Amino acid sequence: NSIRPNSACCNLAFGIGSRCQPLHGASKVTCFSTSSSDNSGSIPSPLPPGWIQTKDLVQVFGGAGGPRPGLVPEEIPTLLMTALSLNDDPYPNAGLESMWEFAGGATQHIFKNNMTDFIESAHETANEFPTSLYGVALYGQSWEIETDINRVGGEEGWIATQVMKTVASDGRVRRWQWELRQNKRPPCLGCWKVETVASSDRKGNFEPE
Repeated sequence: NSIRPNSACCNLAFGIGSRCQPLHGASKVTCFSTSSSDNSGSIPSPLPPGWIQTKDLVQVFGGAGGPRPGLVPEEIPTLLMTALSLNDDPYPNAGLESMWEFAGGATQHIFKNNMTDFIESAHETANEFPTSLYGVALYGQSWEIETDINRVGGEEGWIATQVMKTVASDGRVRRWQWELRQNKRPPCLGCWKVETVASSDRKGNFEPE
């Protein structure tokens, strides 16, 4: 259950009233949302994590970066899926590098703390299996967050889950449950990381019938 290794329809994740524009220097389209009651096309303020505003007042995705204090769990799946769908912005494999930085210890242990091997494995998996996490994130048709964040044990809980639905390049649908855990010790004390991203079966179920 480690995080093994399209343009994603990010307007689905941001919600009703999204509008899109090409990322500077990129072939894909990035999205930012307006509320359903606001038809002005204005950009949310403050911008969602990962977004920056240029001196020309253009909003672009500047990369997900790594875990950091103040980043709440409900922001992380959307942030990382946006980064993966724009994997080569702002530089090649920036999205996969962020996925590695957010990965919990089990994933990094499997790859012997070697990010290069992880990135190569993610690309191989994406190319071979369209419905894999990296297949849908890098090359899929669309993705959307289906549920609100669920904090196990309430607002002070250190484990959180969220469900996402994806449509692969071949049209097959999968659901995914993200499990995030808050660091209880340094480094990055209090930061949230991705423990697992569990896939549903072909019927969208997570538990065997």
